Amino acid sequence: MSGGPGLDVPDAVPQAAPRNPTSLSLIWFIPLMAVLIGAWIAFQAISERGPTITISFKSAEGIEAGKTKVAYKDLQIGSVTSVVLADDLSHVVATAELVPGVEDYLTENTRFWVVRPQISAGRITGLGTLISGAFIAIDPVADGESRDHFVGLETPPVVTTAEEGSLFTLRAQSLGSFDVGAPVYYREIPVGEVARYEMAPSGDFLTIQVFVQSPHDQRIRSNTRFWNASGLDVSVNAEGVSVRTASVVSMLIGGVAFENHDASDLGEEVDASHVFTLYPNRRESEQPIYTIKRRYLLHFDNSVQGLTPGAPVVFRGIRIGRVLEVTLELDPTHYEVRVPVVIEIEPERLHIPDFDPAGTLGRVERLVANGMRAQLGRGNLLTGGLQVELDLHEGVDPASLVLGGRYPELPTIPAPLEEITASVSGVLAKIDRMPLDRIGQDLQGAMAELRTMLTRVNELTSEFNTETLPSLNNTLGSVDQTVSSLDRLLAEDAPLPIELRKALEDVGDAARSVRVLADYLEQHPEALIRGKR
Repeated sequence: MSGGPGLDVPDAVPQAAPRNPTSLSLIWFIPLMAVLIGAWIAFQAISERGPTITISFKSAEGIEAGKTKVAYKDLQIGSVTSVVLADDLSHVVATAELVPGVEDYLTENTRFWVVRPQISAGRITGLGTLISGAFIAIDPVADGESRDHFVGLETPPVVTTAEEGSLFTLRAQSLGSFDVGAPVYYREIPVGEVARYEMAPSGDFLTIQVFVQSPHDQRIRSNTRFWNASGLDVSVNAEGVSVRTASVVSMLIGGVAFENHDASDLGEEVDASHVFTLYPNRRESEQPIYTIKRRYLLHFDNSVQGLTPGAPVVFRGIRIGRVLEVTLELDPTHYEVRVPVVIEIEPERLHIPDFDPAGTLGRVERLVANGMRAQLGRGNLLTGGLQVELDLHEGVDPASLVLGGRYPELPTIPAPLEEITASVSGVLAKIDRMPLDRIGQDLQGAMAELRTMLTRVNELTSEFNTETLPSLNNTLGSVDQTVSSLDRLLAEDAPLPIELRKALEDVGDAARSVRVLADYLEQHPEALIRGKR
């Protein structure tokens, strides 16, 4: 070792040598386990977390974040986490977290709605929410494309996928008095409900869907008839007045009924695409269906007040068609006004043997040649409604079916009422031509003479009462006395009759003597000279 004076300096400084660790310290194991457990918990939370969806509603009535639940069959399957207003302020968007396992049922056909207390079509629903509060109900459907955003229904659906039954489509000209939720009857027993209705894009008819519960949905076949069972169905026939109604409920809220009128021919099974006709009442549903229809044109010159589209066309009192159009037409050439009426006839109603639709026009031509004419008649005496009557008339002017126009034209004749009106008009015209003024003057003169004559008669009557009548009474008294005297003279015990009878007997004896003398002289004429021997 060397160094400065007085100092001992070592020759070399010892160096530290690093040593490699042979094992992990326990202090790092604890945080590592914490990280692994947290990752596992986070994985479990994420993997067990259900889907998150959004539902749009027009308003947030009854919906609160953190309180409103999503339920299916009264079982909670989720809850609403937030409710916000849409950007355009037109609706609200509710975000809900659902339990795992419902992902397969969140499709385009799934429906959501808010359950609140509601009264509709005679039903009261959602009364339990008065205590528990409103909740969002779900109708899960597995068929369709998956979705995470839905538009909520404003009213609860009448039919859900959990109910067993079938939906059927009806077509009607008007809705009538029933609404969604109205009952559907079979033999006056409620077996379903009206599910929905909508107007056709053309606006010509309504499409109505009804739900029929199982097993009653199996009763509906191709020949089943549906009709509007709302209110009272009143009809008048030969037996009197008939009143029909499905139930008291149908009188108040309406309803739909169906039945198979022909038990021998129920028809074939139908699918979801089959469309039934909804008849306005039961009577219309019982009418037979005719597929062949023919249209004809009629022209009337007089008033048709009371004739409306839908009025019946009858042949000898039996309905064979209906009126389609009633318009007004001006002939610009002659400036004549006529009323064209289009009618529709169902030839199958005539029950023609070996009926051939192609020969309908020829048959009509022959009927016209035999005197078939159309005229107006009273269809209803209470309402004054008119109907078109067809019949074979004798003694009418020859006519034929006019072809070449839009429809074949049938000849018409005046109605009996029109003939009476024409006769009355003719009589009134004759009366109008009479010199009523002169007749009135003559009548006034005659009345004056009659008054003078009556005055003279009154005077004569007065004279008769004052002068003639007392003399007549005296004369009648004398006559009465004379008659009494005659009665006394002619009595059986009176002398005059006795003497008269004796005189008559003497005359009889004398007559017999003369007859004896005449007989003797006839035998002895010489006795007149010689005398009686």
